[in-house]
Amino acid sequence: MNKIIAFANQKGGVGKTTLCILFADYLAWKKKGVVLLDADDQRSVTTKREKDVEFFGEEPPYEVQHVGIQDVDYMQRLMANARQIDGTVIIDCPGNVRDDGLLPVFTQADAIIIPFEYEDICLEATTDFVNLLNTIKQKVGGSAKYIFVPNKLQSSFGTAAEVSMWKQCASMYGMVGKVMPKVPQRANLKRIDTYDITPSQREILRATFEGIIRELNI
Repeated sequence: MNKIIAFANQKGGVGKTTLCILFADYLAWKKKGVVLLDADDQRSVTTKREKDVEFFGEEPPYEVQHVGIQDVDYMQRLMANARQIDGTVIIDCPGNVRDDGLLPVFTQADAIIIPFEYEDICLEATTDFVNLLNTIKQKVGGSAKYIFVPNKLQSSFGTAAEVSMWKQCASMYGMVGKVMPKVPQRANLKRIDTYDITPSQREILRATFEGIIRELNI
C-alpha cells in the first residue's frame, strides 16, 4: 500500500536527513519500493546521491529526486502524483517548516516522522513544531500520524532532574503520537550513503525502523 512519509522538525541538527536516508536504505534492503524526495534547498540528499552514483557506478536501489517547495500548486500536484506511486514516498523537509509549499505535504502525508533530542532547546522547538502541525490540521485539514524518534541519545547524559523532565516530554508526545525506541549516538550512523545500510547500522536502528514499519503498515 502506498504511504507518504515526511521527515520534519523545525530544529536543525537533530539528524533528520541522516535518519531519512537510513530509513530509505532500510526499506530498500527489505525489498520494498521507495522514492525519496529531497525538498530541502540545501539539496543534501540529492548531492549525496550524485556522489554515490559516481562512487558505486551502478544502478541505485531507489530514486532520489529534488523538488522545490516554493510553488504551492506544484506541490499539490506533486503530492497527488506521489499518491499514485507503488511503494513508500519519503520526503526530507527543509528546516523552514513555515514555507507555504509544505502545506500540501503536512496535510496529505500519512505520517510525519519527527526526530528530536532530549535537550531543552530542542524539546521546546519540537513542541512548537507539533503545535504548528496541530494548527494546520485544525485550519486546513490532514490526518498524518506523528511519529517521534528520540535521536543521538547518550546514555551518560543528563542529571536526574533532566531525565525526569525528558520522560515527561516523551509521555506528552505519546499522547499525540507514537514515540519510537531511542536511537543512540553512534559514529557509524553518520557514515551513510544512498545505496546501502550496513549490518551494524541495521542492528542499531532495527527496533526504531521496524516500529515505524509496523505503525504505518508498510
